[in-house]
Amino acid sequence: MGDLQFWDGNYGNVLDGLESQLHQVREAYTPSDRDQLASTAASTVRRLQGIKRSYNLEIKLTRDTGLKAMYTDAKAAKDARLEQLEAQLEEARRKPGREAERAALFDGRAIEMAPAADAKLDQASAIQDKTEARYKNMVTVLAQTEEIGTAAAASLADQRTQMVAIDEDVKVMHENLTRAGKLLHVFGKRLATDKFIQCFGFVNVALLVGIILYVVITKTGLSSSGASNPPPTPA
Repeated sequence: MGDLQFWDGNYGNVLDGLESQLHQVREAYTPSDRDQLASTAASTVRRLQGIKRSYNLEIKLTRDTGLKAMYTDAKAAKDARLEQLEAQLEEARRKPGREAERAALFDGRAIEMAPAADAKLDQASAIQDKTEARYKNMVTVLAQTEEIGTAAAASLADQRTQMVAIDEDVKVMHENLTRAGKLLHVFGKRLATDKFIQCFGFVNVALLVGIILYVVITKTGLSSSGASNPPPTPA
């Protein structure tokens, strides 16, 4: 359950980050700024695709049907949100920058703005560029960390799948050993019964032989005593 919570929370957090990046793309002042921010957002989309695959794999490995159904619904909602943000990002890429919108709004009169106002705008733009550069560096580091974590999680998921398969094989072997033990027990009982019958038959044969020998010996003794003592002759 802990893995499912991790992927669900991670999926939602990165989606929030993508939504923030999409807002920056929409507010980009120049086409160049817009393209750079859109590229960063596209990298986040690719990260989300990897998280989506890992999340889906973890759901498939879950045996608890209740948890599987709950997190399947949660993932479906996040998948729909991801598709919506991707479509909005593509739409924002095609729109002109705020500079072009401003020029169109003032009908070209923006070029005639006062030098002081231009200087302030340039200064603000420079500060924004520095902030965006730092933000991009941070996003790059986070993306690399996320990729490493995703690869490690995928490796652990593969190992877990192998362990589940091994566990199933062990269960099958245990069942086969139990069945073999029962068969040996039944065979031993039958063998003991057969030995008892053989012993009983042997005793009967021995008794029969003893009786025959006794009768033969007895008859032989009677015949010998009759021959040694003939009957008396009449006077």
